[in-house]
Amino acid sequence: MKKNKLKIITILLAIILIATISIFGIYKKMQNRMENIVKDYTYSMELKGARNVRLVASEGTKEIIKDAQGNIIESATEEEIEQNGYTKEEQKINEETVLTKENYQRVKEIIEKRLENLAVDEYSIAVDEQTGDILIKIPENNNTDTVVGNLNTAGVFKIVDSKTNEVLLDGNDIKLSNVLYSTDSLSNGQTGTYVYLNIEFTKSSAEKINQISKDYKTIEETNTQNTTEENSTQENTTTEENQQADQNQVAENTNTEANQTNVTSEQASTQENTQEEQEQKQVKLLIDDTTLMETSFDEEITTGKMQLSIGQVATDQETLEENVQRATNIATLLDSGNMPIVYEVEDNKYIISDITTETLKYVEIGFIILIILIFLILAIKYKALGILGGFSIIGFVSLLTLVIRYTNVVISIESIFAIILSIALNIIIVKTIIKNVEKSENVKKDIYIAYGKTLLKMIPICIFSIIACFINWVPINSFGMVMFWGFVLMTVYNFAITNTLIIEQKK
Repeated sequence: MKKNKLKIITILLAIILIATISIFGIYKKMQNRMENIVKDYTYSMELKGARNVRLVASEGTKEIIKDAQGNIIESATEEEIEQNGYTKEEQKINEETVLTKENYQRVKEIIEKRLENLAVDEYSIAVDEQTGDILIKIPENNNTDTVVGNLNTAGVFKIVDSKTNEVLLDGNDIKLSNVLYSTDSLSNGQTGTYVYLNIEFTKSSAEKINQISKDYKTIEETNTQNTTEENSTQENTTTEENQQADQNQVAENTNTEANQTNVTSEQASTQENTQEEQEQKQVKLLIDDTTLMETSFDEEITTGKMQLSIGQVATDQETLEENVQRATNIATLLDSGNMPIVYEVEDNKYIISDITTETLKYVEIGFIILIILIFLILAIKYKALGILGGFSIIGFVSLLTLVIRYTNVVISIESIFAIILSIALNIIIVKTIIKNVEKSENVKKDIYIAYGKTLLKMIPICIFSIIACFINWVPINSFGMVMFWGFVLMTVYNFAITNTLIIEQKK
């Protein structure tokens, strides 16, 4: 008897603790203030508000350089312009020929791909096909400014010769790009994580990057001292032989000195040529004419894949996150393609939702009042079993709210209905269990039969929830995710907690 009571009391205390954490949180002192370390809910745009960004096609001009034949020169110094007779002209950033409905839609597709690659769960994009203006709505969070910075970037990628600026490869040669990680032990005993930008080139461009890696291979340092010593030894030998052949002939000595001078000149010329041959050739990786890096290749690229190290090796979480974010931003630009139209950010505003935080608090208080009422009804009707059933329901609701927070389920109006439905289904399960064992002789058997039958009736709801989880639309997805986790939790929780409380009480 005492053992049964101890088990019931332990479970009830655990439920009270979980409920307290769910409602009030856990507070820890951080930077001279108390902060709740329990994760907050992730709200949808309709509940929290959204960042509204308006993009407009640029109407500005840019300066271009042309040669005598009218060909555009990628880059030239003032001295080169004067020497070669180049001319400077003003050109519209967006010519009339590119401002088409097809290109507006293409820009929309590129932005959608970038948002997906940057893991933006919820967004809306509207395009004005007459003006080309694009209105984008995205959730407001810590990454919003980073996302906005990637919306209107052209993303023009080039690999060029560092000296001549000759374009060797461009964005059309890229098949895909992504981020890779590598963890290794460092000399100081710490574990470091390397972040790489992986660029995979198309099949037709794989040979190009292979040839580039050969042409721009890193030159190993060579020691020319042995060659110099050899030449010097040969000189001395030649000189000694000439001197021994006829030491008294001044003319021959003079000729010997002349020969030595010629040999020295030849050595200098050879060293000069060696330096020219050994001069390191490098390539520049550019995005929108901004140098990402300047490098040569240590090894030949035979797989058609190029991996670039991003940032320094990370030994802490903050550095790792910075490197990953930087690599992800670059990969997103390369993977989504070039924008056919250059856009500018005209508006960048946060619009507050009509549903305020205060309104959501009232909803939360309403939930608490509802659960208390259900607890009282069960206690009055079923007495001890009802009280234990009520505590079980409180524990379920508390755990469900914590699971929703830590599984990053988006709270929308639809998901709030899903929470209410999950609680209602759990109440039905608890009530069914209590009713079937209230006057039962074989409590354990009857409780599991009643529990199993109730769960079987809910299988269609479970199937719908799983399907809804794969629909990429926040209202349906959030509803499905809440129902899925609610069903999983009520299955495990009631089996482990509710059944145990009722069985121990009946004993």
